[in-house]
Amino acid sequence: MHTTQQQWHLTMAEVFKEGEGDDAFRHQCLVRHVLSMRVNDRGAAWKFVRLWNEKHPDSCLQNDVVNQWERGNRGVNGDWRDA
Repeated sequence: MHTTQQQWHLTMAEVFKEGEGDDAFRHQCLVRHVLSMRVNDRGAAWKFVRLWNEKHPDSCLQNDVVNQWERGNRGVNGDWRDA
């Protein structure tokens, strides 16, 4: 059985091949994934963000997670809240 994080990575690998797809959509999916993790385990979500930022130091993931959370997004598929 896969963890939620592993399931997400497997799903994304099936949806997008490297260099394909819409980067904005992928980023929104990643943000929603972290938001849904945060609903269940805040510590695990922030650990994921920390590790992500170590590998992607120019990422805006943390800022977008915080902004979306403050706007009420809890990681439901397709939910993206603009200012």
